[in-house]
Amino acid sequence: MRYLMAYLLTATVLGCGDSPASAPIVLDTDAGAEVDAAGETDGEDTFVPTDATDDEDTNATDGTEDANAPDSIDEPMDVSVDEDIADPVDIEDPEDIPTDAAADSVEPSEEIDAEPGEDALEPIKALCAPCTTDSDCTQDAGAFCAKIAKTASACVTPCAGTCPDGYECSTAFTLDGTESEACVPVEGQCACTDDYVGAESFCWSTNDNGSCQGSKVCTASGWGPCSASTPAAETCGGGDENCDGSIDEENAEGCSTIFADGDGDGFGNETDFKCLCAASGNYTSLVAGDCNDEIKEVNPNATEVCNTLDDNCDDITDPVGSVGCETWWYDQDLDGWGKSSESICACAPTGKYTSQQPGDCTDTDGLTNPDQPCGPSVCNIFIVSGGCPPGACDTPNISKPCPGALVCADSSSCRTTCASNVHCQPGFYCAAGACVAELAAGSPCTLDAECATQNCGNGFCCTGSNNCCNGNSTACDDQNPCTDQVCNSDFTCSYSFNNAPCGEQKCDGLNFIQPGTCDAGTCVQSSIECLSLDDPCQTPTCDNAAGCGVNTLAEGTVCAADACIGFELFEAKTCDAQGQCTVGGGTIPCPNALVCASDGSPQCATSCTGDEGCQPDSFCINANCEEKKLDGVSCGGDNECKSDSCIDSICCGGCCDYGTLGTNKYGQAAEICEDIVFEGKNSCARVISSFGNFTPGDIAPALNDSAFTQLSTGVAAQVSNQQYGENQNTDGPDPDGTATIANDLCGFTATFTAPADAQGFAFDFIFFSSEYPEYVGSEFNDTFNVMMTSDQYDNENIAFDNTGAPISINVAFFDICNGAGCTSPGSALLGTGYNGWIGGSTGWLTTTVPISGGEEFTLRFVIYDEGDHFFDSDVLINNFRWLEFVSGTGPVTE
Repeated sequence: MRYLMAYLLTATVLGCGDSPASAPIVLDTDAGAEVDAAGETDGEDTFVPTDATDDEDTNATDGTEDANAPDSIDEPMDVSVDEDIADPVDIEDPEDIPTDAAADSVEPSEEIDAEPGEDALEPIKALCAPCTTDSDCTQDAGAFCAKIAKTASACVTPCAGTCPDGYECSTAFTLDGTESEACVPVEGQCACTDDYVGAESFCWSTNDNGSCQGSKVCTASGWGPCSASTPAAETCGGGDENCDGSIDEENAEGCSTIFADGDGDGFGNETDFKCLCAASGNYTSLVAGDCNDEIKEVNPNATEVCNTLDDNCDDITDPVGSVGCETWWYDQDLDGWGKSSESICACAPTGKYTSQQPGDCTDTDGLTNPDQPCGPSVCNIFIVSGGCPPGACDTPNISKPCPGALVCADSSSCRTTCASNVHCQPGFYCAAGACVAELAAGSPCTLDAECATQNCGNGFCCTGSNNCCNGNSTACDDQNPCTDQVCNSDFTCSYSFNNAPCGEQKCDGLNFIQPGTCDAGTCVQSSIECLSLDDPCQTPTCDNAAGCGVNTLAEGTVCAADACIGFELFEAKTCDAQGQCTVGGGTIPCPNALVCASDGSPQCATSCTGDEGCQPDSFCINANCEEKKLDGVSCGGDNECKSDSCIDSICCGGCCDYGTLGTNKYGQAAEICEDIVFEGKNSCARVISSFGNFTPGDIAPALNDSAFTQLSTGVAAQVSNQQYGENQNTDGPDPDGTATIANDLCGFTATFTAPADAQGFAFDFIFFSSEYPEYVGSEFNDTFNVMMTSDQYDNENIAFDNTGAPISINVAFFDICNGAGCTSPGSALLGTGYNGWIGGSTGWLTTTVPISGGEEFTLRFVIYDEGDHFFDSDVLINNFRWLEFVSGTGPVTE
């Protein structure tokens, strides 16, 4: 108001003409106070001019005007002009109003005349009038409707070199956003006066989310409320919540990750994606994994074809069995001919599968194949091979014995006559240059060679190693008292066992042998060893008639001298009256874990030169013996450890870690030495040394460890595809009974016996899931269980959070992810397959369980999908260990 009063006073002094002034423009003098006719403030809210460039003076988010930017003045102030005033008065504050202002004021209806003859400054009628279109601003030529301080719209006029007091030539913005130089309020606001009651003006509600346009009406009580809605974060659903003119734009709340599908095959480029409310342009796929988004025929569902492309995006180009493959036979000797029983269908030669013609009968000899010619006949012992040599492939090998029962003369031909029996085949002998068949038992003979038994006696062939019995049984006597013999009618001896008494009583040194009985042709006799009960005061005796006896030494006889045996010193002993070596003989171990002196003297060594100079469970170092170390203590060699195993400078017995990378030692990779029973497909588990493609840090094995176990509901080696699901077809009952079915189940079971001094055990694990966070609280709840069976637990889960819930996406442990509430950012999952807004991880957790020494129990480690086969999960298990102290009475996961 203070600027308008100055303008009116100036107009009067300069002699404004008789033209009636437009409705007075009333501007507030102070923020938050209305000025009455006397220049006093009544404390009510007023419309305060503000800088048009200041975004803070915007409407409140609830649709009403900002309390610090009132819209109206309840009653416009009457302005009176003293005719005696010669100079303009710039009233900056109500206190600057002359004390006689009220007395000299005029009624609002009175006109203010200029002195005749003076040039009058024509009032500008359109300035600050409310408007919603340019047509509302026709009072002055060139006036247009503009945004004033982003809170209301009002009429402004183009600059004509100067502007009235209270206005300045500055950049104004038309309702469509066009810039123009115009006279605008210096304080940035226009008031609602009685002259504008019923007029409408645009208004805006602005916050960090955007700016929404509405309207407000000038009333007798001031500006009415602004109808603009409060800008909100853009949310999928068809509305323009942030009032930017766009609906459901990128990254709106509730958006989904949609991948670019350039070739339209339904699979997107995993490196090119947007978060959208609906498919748009090339961004049409909810499933990534397309390794070539320019060729429609290349995607994870494609069939491999011989075309030098990785058609199904499994990182294998033209694998065996691709469509269009050819048969290639295994050609080990690389002679161009393949082994008929060994072939593959491949797109090109692979390894030693290089031949396209089978038929090689000897694939280890490059000179043996169907292309090789036949050689000469071969004679081997008494078999002659005709046609081709053994191994040639173009003609079957023909083998037959030499004629006349003769043998080979050389390597290629048979003999034609014999000169001795060795020239004849088995079962024949040489007679007069010819090979004759040997005679059967009982046949007349003159020579042993004539008989098949090689025994001719008394003119007959017979069995046995001596002459044929010829009807006399005494010839068959084998001098064995436990057999009876008979001479048969075919002149052969036959024998049968008896159970007659046998053997004589006698002493064999200090063994007393007693008479025996025949058993299965053998004389079985028992013997008694004559002993003195290992007491040097008694010596044993043996008599053929009386058997064993004892000779007792006299009392006081030295029975054991001073001695050092092993690592113990023994004092001398003497015999007592009962013949026992018990008098004296105290025993002490050698001091300092040393052993007896090596010179044989009855004393201990004073130093050691090697481990053999130390007692068991000790080793030699710097000429002294020290006790061997327990597992887990640093060491310099195997000899320093009780387990006799020093690995990476740490005593380590049993399996320690050490699952070998690339093997299926899933238990050993987690330091579980017991045999395991694996369940699931081999592809769901593996032994690895790190997880992710960054320098090993949080997702690496424990200290002094080299590997851990990975279990997956998908393919363990393809973590980059885990979020898209892998149906392992290993469904079964839910382990802990919290769901109906467990899909894609993978795990192993081990049975333990706790060490006698153990009070508990612990193991570490880290759980990843691509179900997080989209499916938290839904039926799609991937889970990791460790089921324990023991005297105390009946197949119960021991890995859970502080509410007893199994480890899944619904527990509070998920703190490595993208978005609000994540302790660690998604970049901490780089290369694991769970980074980039597609999942999260619990971070490393430790489960501790109390047990009793010697207790037997079973643990089943298992991971599975709940509700579907998609969006897989992984768990890494490491560092199973026994504990000597455990607080609490139940399992704890931290």
